[in-house]
Amino acid sequence: MRIGVDIDDTITNSWECLIPYYSKIFGIPEETLHKSLPYHNSVKHLITLDEYFKILKPVYDQVIPNITIKDGVKETIDKLYELGHKVYFITARGIDHTDPYKTSKDYLDKHGIKYEKILVGSLDKAQVCEKEHIDLFIDDSVKHCLAVSKLGIDVLLFEAYYNKYCTDVKHVKSWQEIYEYVKEVTR
Repeated sequence: MRIGVDIDDTITNSWECLIPYYSKIFGIPEETLHKSLPYHNSVKHLITLDEYFKILKPVYDQVIPNITIKDGVKETIDKLYELGHKVYFITARGIDHTDPYKTSKDYLDKHGIKYEKILVGSLDKAQVCEKEHIDLFIDDSVKHCLAVSKLGIDVLLFEAYYNKYCTDVKHVKSWQEIYEYVKEVTR
């Protein structure tokens, strides 16, 4: 099975690690940010997307390489490889990073995470999944999961407080749950 996996907030705790920076930069209490939609959605009432990228690029370059990884990611991906599956990281990281490929590759390598390919700047993840012949796609974004699902590709929505409302796709809450799901569907 070819498994497409998002990076930020699917294998990492990116938003959680960035909240203190957003709070300081934009003067929004952390408690408020913990309940808001992540990233630009949390501040779009304050600044344009272009201004956002200009302000946040240096923060992302500094913070993203050191964000925490979700529990069980490496172990689960190792077990998936032992079962013969392949992992393709599909991330929207792009103009918000100075070098999104290097940032992503260095992070994955630092944590010893196996992969076949890293695809950055993937704003249309459905198109990328189709091109890469992905069988299962895992992301925290409702938008991307729904688009990929419409192609008939199996999806798992990595649950977060900001995506619980979506009932159109299967939710998972841990990497262990992802492993159990893959084992079950590939019996």
